[in-house]
Amino acid sequence: GSIDLSMINPLSVKQVELVNGAQSAIHGSEAISGVINLSTYESVDESGGSLHLELGADGFLRGDITLNQAYESGESYLSLDYMDGGDAVDGGSFKAKRYGAGAAFEMGEASQIHVFAFGFDTTQESFPDDSGGAVYAEIRELDQRETESFVTGLNYSWSKAEDFRLRIDASVYDRNEVLVSPGVAPGVRDPFGLPSSTSDDDLRRYQLTAYGEFLFGDDASIVFGWSGEREQSEGQSELVFFGFPMPGSYEFDRDTSSLFAEGNFAVSERVSFQLGGRLDDVDGLDSEATFLGGMNFTLPEIDSVFRLRLGEGFKKPSVYGLNNPLVGNPNLVPETSESIDFSWTRSFLEGDAELEVSAFSYDFRNLVDFDPGPPPMLVNRSRVRSEGGELTFRYRPDESMTIGSYVSYADTRDQSNDERIRERPAWRAGGFLSKAISHSVDGMLDIYYVGDRIMSSIPTGDVLLGGYTRVDARLRWAYRDNLDVILSIDNLLDKRYEEAVGFIAPGISPRLAVRTAF
Repeated sequence: GSIDLSMINPLSVKQVELVNGAQSAIHGSEAISGVINLSTYESVDESGGSLHLELGADGFLRGDITLNQAYESGESYLSLDYMDGGDAVDGGSFKAKRYGAGAAFEMGEASQIHVFAFGFDTTQESFPDDSGGAVYAEIRELDQRETESFVTGLNYSWSKAEDFRLRIDASVYDRNEVLVSPGVAPGVRDPFGLPSSTSDDDLRRYQLTAYGEFLFGDDASIVFGWSGEREQSEGQSELVFFGFPMPGSYEFDRDTSSLFAEGNFAVSERVSFQLGGRLDDVDGLDSEATFLGGMNFTLPEIDSVFRLRLGEGFKKPSVYGLNNPLVGNPNLVPETSESIDFSWTRSFLEGDAELEVSAFSYDFRNLVDFDPGPPPMLVNRSRVRSEGGELTFRYRPDESMTIGSYVSYADTRDQSNDERIRERPAWRAGGFLSKAISHSVDGMLDIYYVGDRIMSSIPTGDVLLGGYTRVDARLRWAYRDNLDVILSIDNLLDKRYEEAVGFIAPGISPRLAVRTAF
């Protein structure tokens, strides 16, 4: 893939929004089945900063500092973050540091520019994928993985009155990853196992997007634009078979050019439409056109909104999928999808409660999936269908309390043999309770359930892992202005469950944090 979420500091995330359905027409080839929109906290337009210190069980440690300097026409900022995940996981460790700086300025009354640079370095130890983890792995040595990532870029915006906006985004992303793996011993699924290996991979990605938006009052808007991407990657590897090393290398270059447009139209107070389209031209592949259409229908008489979305998706094979020395497949072809989503949202109790019911059907062609082999390899599944629905409920009985819950079902199967796709649970559910206990104390209780799913490892073969329920809790005390003390407890009930075959999730994990602004 091309999205590195690890470069985002989780402390800066304010809200996570999931938009279901194929969205490639507007958001590009990665949006084959939906879009995740991360909203971060906005700047406060004044000089100052924040400091976050956190300690937890099993050696967990996190420290974060952010400095902000305000000017008459803009601001600059600097952030540093360090985390040591400790040893809560048997046979695993994770350490990371993030650093970043940027500046945003107004250039006259009509334009703004934002320049930024962020880095993210990690060191990680873990049992190899497919090894069976701490429970089943016969080879007790661990993978050693080091990554260095860096991105720099700018965002420029210009507006004319209130009827036109122009936006230009440009970035350069660099990533280096070094992996030393002891391999996986032969087992039930694979009589040969996986050889020990080393790899050193470099990726550079240039991205440029420019788009304009015409606004026609409150009733219509049209967006059109172009985006370009250049990917350059190279790597060296060595696999050791029966004591004999086999070196390998690759060089990879790919350009992608895309045109896109989207229109939103309100034909009345009750009915609005969305139409979009995109044309992707990828080196070595046929041009691919994708489309998106939707309709919203509002019935204020019953406080309801009905939504219908039809979409197409397109995703080019990733650099990893094409070139990884262990599971890569240079013959992978692009994935495509068609989706339909329908939802009904009803508010009641004077807007304090909301219920949403949705149903969906996704049809994937050439979906990239892991085939355990032997030999293990990424392959295209000719046709996969996922069908299901979701029910969500949110209630705010008063200003101090919010309650929410959801339950979702997705049946995802390979249409060639009607078998369930691995690693995809059919059922998920959850809920939360947020409560202001007093003027200075508030708390949050989260519960979620993940149903059984088919997983696999070399020592065990296919295994049906049972579902699990987990509860997390948080209590915040505003000790004084700009000083918070936060107690978080993950896995409050100390449930033991496997996230993958033989990889046991950490037990109860308390953490204590102090956060201050200055």
